[in-house]
Amino acid sequence: FFTISILYVHRPDRIEIVKKGLSVLSYQYKYGSEKVVWPVDPVTGASDLLHMKTFSPNDDFYGWGITMSAASEIDNSNFSSEWNRSMFKNGARPGTLITLSKRLSPEQYERFKEQLESKYTGAGNAGKTMVLDNVDASKGDINVTPWGWSPREMDFNESENKMARRIAFSYGVPPQLVGIPGDNTYSNYKEARESFWEDTVSWYLNLIAGELTNWLLPESGLTLVPLLDDSPAMEAAKAKRLQTAQESDFLTINEKRTLAGFEPIAGGDVLLISTS
Repeated sequence: FFTISILYVHRPDRIEIVKKGLSVLSYQYKYGSEKVVWPVDPVTGASDLLHMKTFSPNDDFYGWGITMSAASEIDNSNFSSEWNRSMFKNGARPGTLITLSKRLSPEQYERFKEQLESKYTGAGNAGKTMVLDNVDASKGDINVTPWGWSPREMDFNESENKMARRIAFSYGVPPQLVGIPGDNTYSNYKEARESFWEDTVSWYLNLIAGELTNWLLPESGLTLVPLLDDSPAMEAAKAKRLQTAQESDFLTINEKRTLAGFEPIAGGDVLLISTS
């Protein structure tokens, strides 16, 4: 008989940790009025729910998510995108300051304001010629002055690129892989891809494999190990290991095979030395 286990990934924002002092009593998953509880063994800490987390300097139980480190930059990027969208909706122009040389009555002011808002603001009215009947522009009664900062003045594009780099660094992703103009050249893309797999992907895979091993196979003597050699991004590193194993003159056949990622063979625990 075989036992098939299915693992589910639950939303962290719906999980609540029930604790007493420094001990975790249970995990609760809440969705509306429904609730699922996973008890925690008070002695061994074992539970049917595995909580994987990274170190947090401020929280002993929930850990620290990567997005929490990048949250401010993500918010700034969203705000910048909204600002850019508002600029396009307004005809890609900054705001306009209208000054009048004479005082208007309350009725005239309200009518003047209504004309501006209904006829000359918004994306659909961009580019229209402004004609107002409350004042005489030829006598200098009205002065229209653009105000604010243009995207060029705010160096909008470069600030967006800087925020994208910081967000990528927070997740351990080299900025060359994000597609930022000027960063993704052919000369450094290959090294960035290898660095991403070696420094970020492999680290998280080993973390997940270690946590699953301790959770699913605590006393079996078995270990879950991720196989990264099959990844196309690791082909260069694999070829380098093969070359190092082939050129080594102080390793046995099985030691070379282990270094290259192959299984040992019978009679391979010998050291072959050239007769010359």
